Amino acid sequence: MHVYSHNSALKLEQIIKPLESAENQNQINTLPVYERSDIALDQEIHGPGLIIETVATTYLEAGWSCKTDQYGHLHLHKNHAN
Repeated sequence: MHVYSHNSALKLEQIIKPLESAENQNQINTLPVYERSDIALDQEIHGPGLIIETVATTYLEAGWSCKTDQYGHLHLHKNHAN
């Protein structure tokens, strides 16, 4: 397991981090990391990804999405198969 320190001076595009796959230790995947304060009203984020903030980290699994409401709350929902 890798632990990454957060640098608030980085832009969203600069915070994509490589992570080791739990299924195959030799396979490297990337996981987008979003700063919660940078997520716009009604912006939809599709998993997989991490949403980081000072007091919490939210893991958004593949097949899930989230959207912010007018109060800044995250609403997570499972995507429906087409």
